[in-house]
Amino acid sequence: MRFTMFCISFLIFPLVFALKHEYSQTGYKFQIHHGIPEDFNPNLVADYTFGYNKYNRSTRAFNLGVRFLKKIDSVTVLMETAKFINNQFREFVPLNLMFNICAAMKSELFGIKTLLKYGNLTTCPFEKGYYVMRNFVVDDSLFLPNIPLGQYKFTLTFSTHEKLLIKYSFVAELKNRKYV
Repeated sequence: MRFTMFCISFLIFPLVFALKHEYSQTGYKFQIHHGIPEDFNPNLVADYTFGYNKYNRSTRAFNLGVRFLKKIDSVTVLMETAKFINNQFREFVPLNLMFNICAAMKSELFGIKTLLKYGNLTTCPFEKGYYVMRNFVVDDSLFLPNIPLGQYKFTLTFSTHEKLLIKYSFVAELKNRKYV
């Protein structure tokens, strides 16, 4: 019984701290290799641009632009993670998650307000119009601690009421900070 409680607490406490944004990690560096725009819904989205470019000599940043053709009242994000194992990307379930952006903006989930200061996606619902995010630099100290080192492929699917808005992927590597 005690061992079971220890195992449960070992799994739950890191998750609780992650959701409350009360942790910091300094063990690894998050290096993004490239991003791939995969799909978008032409009935809801136009002028979709995605880039991962040099911000200065040592830093790269995300740039995103999207024109919503209709008012979007609710956006759900599905993040699927695959780890590079045996020469191919395989599903890595512990890092898969789904959340509503509007609810995350209200509750400050995952430090999303830090992300929002880089563009004009500041209120929910999203009115018809053009939205941008410029020069967003990933802060890897906000990631969960103890993620296994290696290559990952993250696929982000943005949808509204079960309809696809945007889907893109990026490949990144978690490296030991001592050797970077």
